[in-house]
Amino acid sequence: MQQGVPADGGTSESSGADASPGSSPDAAVAEQDAGIQEVTLQAGADNSITPQNSVSCNSGGPDFFHADNHYYRTYPLASVGVTSDFIVSSVDIGVEEAASAGGSQPVQVTLHTLDGPLQLANLTLLASTSAAVPDQTEAIINVPISATVPAGSTLVIEVFTPNGQEPQNRFFIGSNREGEAFPSFLRAPGGNCALEEPTATNALGVDGLIMSIVLNVTGTHTS
Repeated sequence: MQQGVPADGGTSESSGADASPGSSPDAAVAEQDAGIQEVTLQAGADNSITPQNSVSCNSGGPDFFHADNHYYRTYPLASVGVTSDFIVSSVDIGVEEAASAGGSQPVQVTLHTLDGPLQLANLTLLASTSAAVPDQTEAIINVPISATVPAGSTLVIEVFTPNGQEPQNRFFIGSNREGEAFPSFLRAPGGNCALEEPTATNALGVDGLIMSIVLNVTGTHTS
């Protein structure tokens, strides 16, 4: 588990572009009339991206090219005020740093439902899509994705950054040190990390790490 060192030589960690705000850890933003509400579910206290705050499983300095990294957030729908089917339209991903040899790099966004603890065996696939992330820092990208999450479910958002060591890709997901209603998770089965199951970021064993991932989801439901 390596933290990044920025190009200016500061000490840190690290891993575009429509900001999609929400302001409350319990979630609901942007309501519409006629019984159908559009909401953005947000587990973190805010959408700010703190520089040099995130970790990834990577090659170490000076380049910090990442291995396979999977980031997760869970949203128990009933706990965030969604009591009917939730129709997902997009996911917002915070980006602390994306740097590549070719100007962009791939990420994969996957939606699951969860039955039980956050373990791979308890996930049921709903939808998946890929996106290209241009090189950038401290931004939020919006990725369209469609799925229907049944009422009463726990929705899981997964963001996967495939091994970037050969193509020379560096990605640190956006995070901050504010509070969060539900924990952030990382899985990195390869490289030198051997995190075979999703592990809460506060349990990664990195001294002083407070890594609340910016990973929100927008959709509609019937009130």
